[in-house]
Amino acid sequence: MLVSDVEQYLDALETQAEPLLHGDVAVTPVAQRIAEELRIDLSRVKGTGPGGRITKRDLRAHLEREEREGRAREPELYGDEVKLSQKRKFLIRNMVESKRTAPHFYLSMEVDAEPLGRLRERLRAEGKRITYTHLIVKACAVAMERMPEVNATYRDDRIVRFVPINIGVAVDVQDELVAPVLKSCQGRDLDGLAAALDALIAKARERKLAPDDYSDGTFTVSNLGMFGVDRFYAILTPPQSMVLSVGALRSEPVAEGDRVRIGRRITFGLGVDHRVLDGVKAAQFLAEVRRLVEEPDALLARSAAHGV
Repeated sequence: MLVSDVEQYLDALETQAEPLLHGDVAVTPVAQRIAEELRIDLSRVKGTGPGGRITKRDLRAHLEREEREGRAREPELYGDEVKLSQKRKFLIRNMVESKRTAPHFYLSMEVDAEPLGRLRERLRAEGKRITYTHLIVKACAVAMERMPEVNATYRDDRIVRFVPINIGVAVDVQDELVAPVLKSCQGRDLDGLAAALDALIAKARERKLAPDDYSDGTFTVSNLGMFGVDRFYAILTPPQSMVLSVGALRSEPVAEGDRVRIGRRITFGLGVDHRVLDGVKAAQFLAEVRRLVEEPDALLARSAAHGV
């Protein structure tokens, strides 16, 4: 059957069939079917058929008119274009691939940040420029040393464990997000970890990172607390299977027995690849990170993974 024959057949159906009512709008059965498939609002279509009924020709004219008007509005709607760097394009592709292939799930925990704050002030009094980020990254490294099964990825229908613990730290550099990776965090003491991380972040802010500086990450920490964000969940960076989101340090009422006082709290969010970890194992890991943050003297030990 030729295309022209099909067109003639549909035209015949429109003229012979009784019009349907779509609300208060008369429409031919063929046009009704097309409108449903294309999700066209028939109340916005002007009918030119007998008795003002809407036909498929009216739908075609409506779609063509909307396309013309959309193109005409573009100069008013859109302004300047922003050219994306190759690094940003790679990041976008990675994020899309991550959400498409990795079944994410998320956990969150409230963490008592007061012990961590006291440790930080004590170290600063000793002349050490230790930040909350240094301490949290150290806690994650120790937790991963104690639970090596979580430092893993999904590949070729298998779960494969990583050898090193390489932690990426998300950094905003002149409106561009990068996550330089601190390599081989296992066994590093807090001072060495802090110095190496500071040097890496300085390179990022000077835009001097080499490709090797943001490759081979096995875990990522993303901290938006300094921007006042209480809680959020980050997207996994392939091939990693976990990412920790750190919210703002905040003051809030805390109940202790029969009294209430003002405490300091942080919300941790953990994004997880369900192919690698189930909910129980991910919860155990996040609980271990919280325990280390709430009992942070363990982070000062030379071999913190073993508590000695």
